[in-house]
Formats: sequence, C-alpha cells, structure tokens
Amino acid sequence: MPETGGARKTDRNILVPNCICTRRAWALLAVAAPAMGNLRQEASASASTGDGTLFAALAAVAAAGLVAAAGFWRMRRGNGSQPHLSRSLYAVAEGMISAEEPAEIYRRIVQTLPALLGATHCYLLLYNRLTKQLDVLAGTDAFPAPALPLDAVSGPATCFKNRALLQVPDARNCPFLDAKIVRRLGQRSLLFVPMASDGEVFGVLEIDDRRRRRSFSEEQRACAQHLANLGALAMKLYEQRSMREQLYKTEKMAAVGELISGVAHELRNPLASLTGLAELALARYGSGSLEPDLRAIHAEAQHATTILQRLISFARPQRTGAQLVDVNAVLRAVVGIRQEKCEARGIRLRLQLSPAPPMIAGDQAHLEQVFLNLLINAERALEEAREKLITIRTTILAKRVLISISDTGPGLSPEMQNRIFNSSFESRKPNDTAGLGLAVCQSLIEGHGGSIRVNSTPGQSTTFEIEYMLAGVASEPAGEAGHAARPPGNLTALVIDEDPKVQDSLLSLLSDRKYRVITVSSAEEALDLAERAHFDLVLCDVRMRGISGIEVYRRVRGRIRSFVFLTADSFSAEMKEMFSEQNQAVLPKPFTAADVEKLLEDIEPKLAGAPAA
Repeated sequence: MPETGGARKTDRNILVPNCICTRRAWALLAVAAPAMGNLRQEASASASTGDGTLFAALAAVAAAGLVAAAGFWRMRRGNGSQPHLSRSLYAVAEGMISAEEPAEIYRRIVQTLPALLGATHCYLLLYNRLTKQLDVLAGTDAFPAPALPLDAVSGPATCFKNRALLQVPDARNCPFLDAKIVRRLGQRSLLFVPMASDGEVFGVLEIDDRRRRRSFSEEQRACAQHLANLGALAMKLYEQRSMREQLYKTEKMAAVGELISGVAHELRNPLASLTGLAELALARYGSGSLEPDLRAIHAEAQHATTILQRLISFARPQRTGAQLVDVNAVLRAVVGIRQEKCEARGIRLRLQLSPAPPMIAGDQAHLEQVFLNLLINAERALEEAREKLITIRTTILAKRVLISISDTGPGLSPEMQNRIFNSSFESRKPNDTAGLGLAVCQSLIEGHGGSIRVNSTPGQSTTFEIEYMLAGVASEPAGEAGHAARPPGNLTALVIDEDPKVQDSLLSLLSDRKYRVITVSSAEEALDLAERAHFDLVLCDVRMRGISGIEVYRRVRGRIRSFVFLTADSFSAEMKEMFSEQNQAVLPKPFTAADVEKLLEDIEPKLAGAPAA
C-alpha cells in the first residue's frame, strides 16, 4: 500500500505540468506495457527450458523500457520549454506595444513567429481600405506579389474573409493555393492567422514551413493567434496615439494662430501707413532724385506685407467653405514660399501653367496645404539626385483640370506605390514633422471631389497627378474701356480707424476720386455723426477699443449704402455671417492704392443706384 500511494503521488505530479504531454506518455506506456508483459513470460519460459533465446528476450524488455523512458524525457523537455515560450511572447508583446512606428511592429512579428513555431518563413499582409486588397508590408523575404485582391483564390484572402485561422498541412494538394507559386517557393505546410482586435480584422499572418509537411500543434496555433491579435492591438494603439499627437499639434497651431493674429493686427497698421505714404510720396516727388529711394521703400513695405499675409494664411487658415479658387494663383503662392529654400539647395522649379486660370470650387486653405506638402515631398526626393528639377503643370482637359508635380528623384518601387497612400505608411525621416501625410492629402483632395494618383519609374522620376472638376475658366481681364465709370463727385465717405496714418492714407486716396471724406478715431464719434449726417460709404476698422466695427455696422446698416471692413485678421464666423448681405466688402490691412482702387471700382456701381432705405 505505501508503494501504491507513492505511485499515485508521482502520477499526479506528472499530470500537473502539461496534460497533453502526459496523455501522450500514458498512450506510449499503454502500448509498451503488454509487450513488456509478454516478454517477461517468454523470458521465464526460456529460463525454465534453458533456451538460448533468453538473452534476446531480455534485450527486448530493455528496449521497451528505453522507449517508455524516452517518452517521459520528451514530455519533461516539452514542459521545460513552456517558461521559455512565455518569456519570448512577453518580450515580443512588450516591444510591439511600445513601438514608435508600424514598421517596428511588423518586423518583430515576422522575426519572432518562425522561431517560436519551428517554421521557416513568415509574411504580414495588412488590409488596405482604399484599394480593398491585402498589402504585403513585411516578410522573411520578398513575397511573390506586392498585394492580393480579396476576390483572389488565395490562403490570405480566404482567411481574411472567413475571419478564422486556416491550416494547410500539405500545400501541394490544397485547392485554394496557386500551384505555381507553391512549387516555385517550395512551400510544404502553411498556417494563415487573422489579425483581429475588438472584432475588427486588420490583416493576415502567413506562416510557411518549407522543410516538411506537417500539422501545427494546438499549442502552436494558439501561440500564433495570440501573437497576431497582439499585433492588431499594437497597431490600433499606434493609430490612437497618432490621432492624439495630431490633435495636440492642431490645438498648438490654433494657439499659435491666435498669437499671430494679434501680432498681425499690430503690424498691419504701420505697414499700411508706410505703403500709403510711400505711394503718396512717389506721386508727389517721384520725378526727382528721391525716386529710387522712395521706390525701394515702397517695394520693401510690399515685401513685408506679402510675408505677413503668407504667415497668417498658413498658420491660421481661413475656413470659408467652398468658393471659386484659381489653381494657378494658389500654385504660384506656394512656389513663392519655397523658392528661396529650393534655390539654396540647388533645386530648379519650373512652372508650366495653363494660359487660362482653371477655377475650381473648394477651400483655398486646404488646396494650399496639399500643394505645399507635395512640393516638400518632391524636394526631399531630390536630396541625393544629380539633376534637381521639379516641374509643376496645370492642364485643362474638357471639364477637368489636371495638376501634376514631377521630380527627377530616385523614383518609387511598385511596392511603395501601392502603399504610399496608406494611413500607416511612413516615409519621413525621424523627428521630421513638416507637411501632411499623403493619406491626409488624399482625403482633402477627395473631399473636393478630386482624385490623386502616383506614377513613378524607379531610378528616374516620380509624378503626382491631381484631378479636379472644373468650375469654370476665368475670362481674360477686360480693358480699361470695360471699367465702370467713376461716380460723380457728390459722394460722402466716413473713415473710422484709430491709426491716424491709416486715416490720412484713405483720405488722400478717396479725395483723388472726388469723395467728400470725414475721418474719426472712435466708434462712438462715428455713431454720433451717422445719426446727424448721411454717408454713402463707411470704411471701419474691425478691432477698436470699446465698440467693435461689427457692432458699428449693425447700428448703421439701415442708413448706409455700402460698408467696408478694414481688418488685419482672417474672417471670423461672425464676419462671415455679416457678408451674407449685398452691401459689404473687406479691405485687408495693409492695403495699397491699387487695392483701394479695385475696391471702389467694385462698389461704386452700387453707390450710383437708388439711396438706401
């Protein structure tokens, strides 16, 4: 009895570590035990008869014992590998969760799985929502194709659509595998594992064993599925982290925009005064020896104004919704921003724009961001190129406009061309945050009803082509005869601005057009005058101490034919609502004499009509 109790204790200890290995060991013993019993009987009979087969029988008994011992040894060896497997999975999972970019997640998976499962190759295929196919993003070596359509007859597509693990013990006799690829690669056994997280399948892992036909064990299948799900979770966490970073950058840019708006308001008034005074001086003393100096002052003031306008446009873009936008004008502005940097790097910029300006309906700020990003990408592609040339073209084809941005860089491989618009594709250098991602550019372009595609020849060039529906082609500017006649000299204008230099500039320009002009420095004084006198035109600064320009407009709009806002800021939602009426206009600061002339030519036909009610 004591021996039996000890045996039972030993049996329980064997069953605890790994029930599957224990079942195999008991099955081996069950097969060996009858043979050993028979051999014992034969050995006893041989001993009683003195037969020479005694030694052979003893050898057979010993062999059977060795077989059983080998089974126990393999079982214990398998149990000993369990901690090692757990440590490996933990290390891989920790590395994937903390990965800084998707490529690191892919690399860890394809490097770890073959060693854990005793396989030879591993490939990671990620679902592309735009192309509706599985893109090969990582692998032990080159995959036969850069992408697999979901309607193709293939193991990864079948696994993805069924959302279930798929095992192929004999690849050469599998009906849904390409026999030519199987023979060329020498595939023997395969395992396809879906990468899922929270019910969403991100892609598929393909694990190949090219040494022998085999069935992956239950433990191996569970290990592969666990690692695939960890990879999907890591990619989801990376996307969330990227969204948080993008939100932080957006909030930061909004704060910078508010700061720039305030600075711009302070700078635009002096610049407007400087530009206006320079124009007045040129008109009075331009024919003398001071003309070169006066023209230089005027040119520098214009240059400073242009820089300020670009800074405001890109740091705090206007969200004015769909409007008619001149694509050629936007491209010229973007090229102007990058011109000096390109020249410093030895890059030539070639503009080949259509003779007639192509007009599309869209958000100008979005278009500027898209074109700027594509231009910056082209510059990066030319860093190591011998010939550094970027060509920008616009072509009007029927009712569409085609914009192409080409560079003479090293080009893109077919695999990169298939992946370049993926949200997880990353082509920037570390710590490089300039520009938008190409996936974001594609989203903005499609939001305008357009499309983008890439054509590239490896080793030669890359061209991004953008296509929009044409809203209309602007006609050529009319001659002087087409201009509206100037109104008779019986119109009265009220100028409301705290800056005396702005008042003087507008006073001079309006007086030249035979206006009677009154200038005031406060909204209260202007409202008092509007109660006692009639004004055809009011030019009012938006930002003033006390009552704002918008409030002034609300109080006097029933008695004024035309109201012009003077502003150094982007349009606010409140101002945008004001412009839904017909008798308002905006004169951005700083302004030139030409800006004022154009504004008056637009509004004077209205002033020549019937008086306001």
